[in-house]
Amino acid sequence: KECGRMFNVTSTFYLNARGAFTPDQIKYGNRRRLNPEKKEYTFYSNPHKSWSQLDIIWMNVEIGNELETIEIMTNVWADNNPLMIIWKRRKKTRRRWTLNSQIVKEKEYVTKI
Repeated sequence: KECGRMFNVTSTFYLNARGAFTPDQIKYGNRRRLNPEKKEYTFYSNPHKSWSQLDIIWMNVEIGNELETIEIMTNVWADNNPLMIIWKRRKKTRRRWTLNSQIVKEKEYVTKI
């Protein structure tokens, strides 16, 4: 079970009440999905001297499928570690160069040409 600091993903009440996500959009946390073998946490409890929670990055499944990885960064001054999202690279499409027609309409650029 992946818990954030205030909300539990398994509780659909908050998700439906806010209208941000439907229960079928969030089936599991993206961090655990991308790194199922790792048992890492982002919240350190000073009174208990232990790591206890994994913060959640709220996103639907469609956006979650565009993730390459989620890294837990180091932090020395706060009780939560930051998370870094790395997105999958999209293939660039080659486009033919075209003249911006707006440039031809501006007197400043016409005099330079």
